[in-house]
Amino acid sequence: MTIRERSRAGSPVWELPWTALALFIMGLAAGCSEDDNPLAFDRGPRGPYSIRPETLAVAAPAADLEYRPEVSTAVGQSLFVGRDSLAEASAFVRFESIPDTTTIRRAYLRLFLKPGRGDPITVAVQEVLGGKGSWNAVGIRWANAPTNLGEVLDRVEDCPTETVDPDTPFQLSDLEIPIALVRRWAALPDSNGGLRIFSEEGDGIARFVSSNDAITNTSGARIVAPALILATDSTLAQVRIGSAAADAFVMRDLRAPPGGSDPTAALQSAPAARVLMRFDLADLPPEASIIRATLGLRVPTGQFSAEDPLILSVYEIESDWSEAAPPESVTVGSRIEVEELDDEASDTVELEVGVAVQSWVDRSLENRGILVRMGDEISVMRSLELSMREAPDSSDRPTLRIVFVRTPGYRW
Repeated sequence: MTIRERSRAGSPVWELPWTALALFIMGLAAGCSEDDNPLAFDRGPRGPYSIRPETLAVAAPAADLEYRPEVSTAVGQSLFVGRDSLAEASAFVRFESIPDTTTIRRAYLRLFLKPGRGDPITVAVQEVLGGKGSWNAVGIRWANAPTNLGEVLDRVEDCPTETVDPDTPFQLSDLEIPIALVRRWAALPDSNGGLRIFSEEGDGIARFVSSNDAITNTSGARIVAPALILATDSTLAQVRIGSAAADAFVMRDLRAPPGGSDPTAALQSAPAARVLMRFDLADLPPEASIIRATLGLRVPTGQFSAEDPLILSVYEIESDWSEAAPPESVTVGSRIEVEELDDEASDTVELEVGVAVQSWVDRSLENRGILVRMGDEISVMRSLELSMREAPDSSDRPTLRIVFVRTPGYRW
């Protein structure tokens, strides 16, 4: 009997197809479990692609290197002056908005000291003869610093370095500047090359407060530093103070060049030293979704202090580099992590670099590794020794521990 004939007999037209469809669905349910259903359970916890975190531990970098840049000092809170076994440094300062000198008879350069390193030194000051365009606070480096300099104007012997109270900047004895020189700067601004501050003798590096720092006296008032003190007489009974328009320091690195096979590397400021690391991630699935990636670095104990925390910053490297040919410069992206270290008993530094690893997996950035550096290289004097991949004890070598999940694909 056809469907149309059944309809004429009083049966529903679609009775047979609906019955067959119901039987088909029942059979499908019996033969297709939740685990095999490609639509409802392909991302479920009971499916064949269960989302379970996995861990990949990379035992040591494929390459690592200590890298020593010559950093810009225009925004640092310190001015370094002196020489020791690590570096040689001198500072430059220029005053442009000079107060009225009509009744002025004396002029002085006033500096404030922070803790430095080494023994007391002799600090001297001289004029920069090249005029206003002889140096720029942003672009000045040791190689292009002014060399056309005048005679020594004044000096302070036995300038302390590391004997200064770290919480109270110490006022150095004022260095006298000829009043005729200050009047010339006021009358002929283009002739104003400023002053160079340097060390004549001694084995130590002093650290002066720069114009970018904000220090206060015991009353809470801000101290102008460096300052041009203009006085009516030597007693400084009546003074006018001019603040620096520009200041910076230049530093020459005196350390032996680092090598790609060194068992240790330094993270350091003044002079700066950074660490480059690149890990082989060939075993990481290309579809991995990174939960976290922890960079583990071993350091000798006792290098951290709760009273003086050490801050590290981490960046993705965007330029090529190799151990065989240390780069003159390294291009990095924005900072991906900052860590404050203050546990005196700790012998391990852990830094989160999951953002970088995910960008390499996604191929938004080629895996050129990461750069670790001091949080502030131009205002403090700190150093941290790290074990590298060539360390004799394998447990001391850097590690990268990646926790990830495999992103399931659709099975239509």
